Amino acid sequence: MKSLYGKITSTIKQRLGVSKENKTMANTKSTLISNVSYDGAAQKLTVSMSKGQTYTFAGVPQKVVTGLTTATSQGKYFNQNVRGRFPATKISG
Repeated sequence: MKSLYGKITSTIKQRLGVSKENKTMANTKSTLISNVSYDGAAQKLTVSMSKGQTYTFAGVPQKVVTGLTTATSQGKYFNQNVRGRFPATKISG
């Protein structure tokens, strides 16, 4: 019974995007970005830039975060798909 409950819960969370609540990438391969974290439940992306500024972006879907974290050029992907496309708040720097 626990196994079935776990599978059902997991499936529901996946479909709602809840299972992808936090995705942190401490060591990026970018000269522009030093750290990325994501709260899937709130669709909130936090990006720390290499020069010390940190921004939060609201309403960012999981597919954009996945694209950012897997991009060959994370800085280019960020500039084309995140910056200027989602409401941003500077939180430091």
